[in-house]
Amino acid sequence: ENPQNLFKRENARTEKWKVMLTKIEKLIIKRDPICKNTLECAIIFVVKSRIRKGIPAGMRHIVWPILCDFNGLKREMKFTYNHFIEASDYPCQDIIRKDILRTFGNNIFFLRGVGQVATTNILKSISLAFPDVGYTQGMNSLAAFFACCIGDEDSFWMFVYLYERRGLKPYFRDLHSLERQYYIFD
Repeated sequence: ENPQNLFKRENARTEKWKVMLTKIEKLIIKRDPICKNTLECAIIFVVKSRIRKGIPAGMRHIVWPILCDFNGLKREMKFTYNHFIEASDYPCQDIIRKDILRTFGNNIFFLRGVGQVATTNILKSISLAFPDVGYTQGMNSLAAFFACCIGDEDSFWMFVYLYERRGLKPYFRDLHSLERQYYIFD
């Protein structure tokens, strides 16, 4: 397919997402998993369908925080991202520094150092927010990917969301459990 058609199709997808976002926010604010009327059910169906097709890259920084309800999550938690950033000492700082140097080495965001600082801040904050997990290898790649898409503070909240609402914390606490899951799905 020619590049101009791809560009038009991507723009059309982005416009559909922009229109749909206001409807998504209203449903998420209600936080009711059961749709009450036909319109709500239709919106949920459309959202799921569009997510399966992929969220346009240019919309991820807007869509992910809404879908994961970062505002609600921030109200529930007893901590803030900025509180952790100010800490000068944190668990696993030597290991994090070593891994950061090996993270996304060919990405321009990391070559200029901006990505390294953002990813370090994310991992530092996660290790302080969840001392029972701390830091394990592999978290750096996930944090770096999130930092490239949605910035460092939202990346931190994405980890909190994955830990608290999606049950990922045990996988990072014990890497063998993650290996078992890979084996099961393989």
